[in-house]
Parts: sequence; structure tokens; C-alpha cells
Amino acid sequence: MISARRYLELIAFARKHYEHTIFEPIEIVHEAILINEDCNEKNVETAFWAIRRDAKRWMALTAADHRYPKQERYCLGCRDYLPIAAFTYRARGEFMARCDKCRDKMSASWRKKNIDRAREIARKSFDKRKEKHKDYYEKNKARIIARVAEWKKKNPDRVKASLAKRYKKNN
Repeated sequence: MISARRYLELIAFARKHYEHTIFEPIEIVHEAILINEDCNEKNVETAFWAIRRDAKRWMALTAADHRYPKQERYCLGCRDYLPIAAFTYRARGEFMARCDKCRDKMSASWRKKNIDRAREIARKSFDKRKEKHKDYYEKNKARIIARVAEWKKKNPDRVKASLAKRYKKNN
């Protein structure tokens, strides 16, 4: 459980960093507290992105309300009528044929059956991301180095703790 002072600090943090959004700072902080009881700024950021993702999904559902007035859909996987929120909304204006749980099960079973292919796909994806990060770093090297140096100046205690931890691990 967090103290009242810490709670107010987190509200101030949310107001400062997320004032340009449609979400209330209290809503973001409450979501962050649900994620982790001893909440910090990182949890608030995680909560903001979770709320934003859910809001986008619900906005898509609201846009599709006129097409699905009953608010439920038949799942081809579990062969049952489920609330429409159990389905992923596609960008082209329709919902998936199977609910999210059935799609997760299908994906897991496919990965189990095709373990080599799944590893190959994951490896290619990793290599692609690695190349993008490398290109980004090359293009923005000076800016990144300056930002890291600035962070190190602002957080000498954390730098020192990190170096001590690394030294202890390696010796």
C-alpha cells in the first residue's frame, strides 16, 4: 500500500506527463496501483499505455456498434456466442472469426507442432529488429550519447549502484 504523499506525487507526475491526453491522471494512477502496489513512475507509464491500448480497442468497438447491434458474436473455435469484447477488431472494419482465447490456443498449438518454423520466424523477427535498432543508433548516435551522459549526471547514485552490481557479479 502506498502512502498518501506518494499517491499525490504520482498524481502530479501523471498530470505533468499526460496532460495532453484524454485520460484523467487519477485514472492512470489507479490503474498503475492495480499493476503494482508499491507504485512508481514506471508503473504509471505502463498503466498509461495499457489504458491507451484499451481505449483504442473500445473506440474501434464503438465505431463498429452500428454493424453489431446485438453486441455478441459467434466464435468458430469454441462454437459459442460471446460478448463482442472477446474478439479482436481488425483495421479493415470487422472482427476476427475466433475469440482471443481460441486464437491464443491455436497459436500455441501451431508453435508446438511447428517448433522449428516458429523459432525461425522469431529469429528473423529478432534480426530485423536488431537491424532497425542498429540503423537508428547510427543515425542518432550523438543525440543518444548526449542523453545518456545527461542521465548519468542526474543519477550518479544509480550509476554507482549499477557499476557496483556489475563489479560484484563479475568478480
